[in-house]
Amino acid sequence: IYGTKSLGLAVSTAQLLMHWRGRSMRSVLAGRTLSNHSVELQLQLLQAMTPSAYHLDERFLTTIGVTMVRLNFQYGMSHEFSRSLNNLAMICSAALRRFKTARFFGLTAIRIANRSKIPSIQVGAALTFAAFVNPGSGSLQESLTYLNRAAAYAKRADNLMIHGPIAGFQYLAVWLLGRPLAEVLDRIEEYQPIAKRTGDSLLQGLYEMNRPVIEVLLGQRPLEYLRGASQYLVAPTAQGAGAVLLRALYLFGFFAEGKAAISQIRKLDPKKLFTIYTAEWTTLVGLFAAVDVKHARGGPKRRAERRIRRAERELGGCIRTARSEVQHKIWLLQAERLRLSGAAEQSLRLYERAGEDAGRMGCHPFAGIAYERAASLCMETDRSLLVDVYAERAMAAYESWGCAA
Repeated sequence: IYGTKSLGLAVSTAQLLMHWRGRSMRSVLAGRTLSNHSVELQLQLLQAMTPSAYHLDERFLTTIGVTMVRLNFQYGMSHEFSRSLNNLAMICSAALRRFKTARFFGLTAIRIANRSKIPSIQVGAALTFAAFVNPGSGSLQESLTYLNRAAAYAKRADNLMIHGPIAGFQYLAVWLLGRPLAEVLDRIEEYQPIAKRTGDSLLQGLYEMNRPVIEVLLGQRPLEYLRGASQYLVAPTAQGAGAVLLRALYLFGFFAEGKAAISQIRKLDPKKLFTIYTAEWTTLVGLFAAVDVKHARGGPKRRAERRIRRAERELGGCIRTARSEVQHKIWLLQAERLRLSGAAEQSLRLYERAGEDAGRMGCHPFAGIAYERAASLCMETDRSLLVDVYAERAMAAYESWGCAA
């Protein structure tokens, strides 16, 4: 649906219908129409063209966005306009990384949807904003708030098929925030009956994939389960489920299995969209790139440094509110890169900053990772007095998270 062929089909269909109506595509994009009768048709055609624009430039998207705004203000706000803005917001944020523009479109879509008081439209606006727009421009807590609203709208609309994915995003948001594992497990248990009622095997598979991983962290299942867990990853939920699995693999030192899982996820789910779990995914890819190359030279070391730099840039592109939430992840990646280059003192300071910031944000698992990596660096550089200090901080962070394994 996002390929160039569908774009050609959408444009051709639009041209035929406009010709049938006695107008040209140029007049549509210029916002000139002869009557109100064709406004809805024009909006639907522009909306149909929008998902195909992943391979187009920003100018084309801006033209479509401005045209839709002008048409709707000229002929009165349409409920369908909210859906059009949702598409634009998702593309600007998830595909083009234009987070400020996306936030404007997304919040405008929510306002229009709320005016309509139609639950089916409200749920789409809230879900799109929470999962695809806000991650690059706001906080995860804000995303969770909008997901809770979307779930309420879905219940009101009695739309079970959309309620299932929303419930999945809800428990992923709680996991990504670093909330206590008991709370994450409670959310997963709430999700399971919803996924089962939808009859969707993908949604049920997400539950069956992630619940055992949480049980491993809680000490209710043996660690060996993690070694073969990647076989349960399926497209297109691979990145969402993989965000949970990769963190667990990294925590327990299953680095070979983690790298294999990353390769598998990239094959199953090659999309490079910025979504609710992108920050976690990007950080873990960078962390896995840093392991097993500390004594390497030449090509492998340079490739690892490039991957970590790429992860830093990806997270650094977020705007202010989102940037403050992922700052500890950026410092953690920078610490790993400096460690590879031999700058132990700078690396240690960044580990400490990352741990303190993650703890302040309530993201205890990443605080634990930062302090654990600091303890490991102190051990390598003969700073024996600091090893126990950082190890104790790491243990305290993991205990606050509820990890008993």
